[in-house]
Amino acid sequence: MNQLQEIAGLTGGVLGGDLIGTYLHGSSVLGGLRPASDVDVLLVSRRSMGERERRALLGGLPPEHRPVLDHARQLCLNCRYSEESWSGTSRAQARPRVDHVLAEIDRLSPRAPGT
Repeated sequence: MNQLQEIAGLTGGVLGGDLIGTYLHGSSVLGGLRPASDVDVLLVSRRSMGERERRALLGGLPPEHRPVLDHARQLCLNCRYSEESWSGTSRAQARPRVDHVLAEIDRLSPRAPGT
């Protein structure tokens, strides 16, 4: 089982049907992944997570990865993704992926009749 499958299983176990998708992003999809690179994963859910769910997700990560997660832990527990500061170049590189994720959210979201 690869890391993305493990993360998808963990997040699905915590978020259940509210999990829309688990996506790779960052260097792994922009062509900059190196042997020692971290793997950035974007989780899309139908709702915001509560602190208990965030802690459950972080607690489910393998112990060997925890020492490098202090910054990620603070982002996960205290910062909504939209609050992160990105340079114009980073935003431009991420835009196609963001558009794809937004299209997936739109495709999977229930619609009212006639919309």
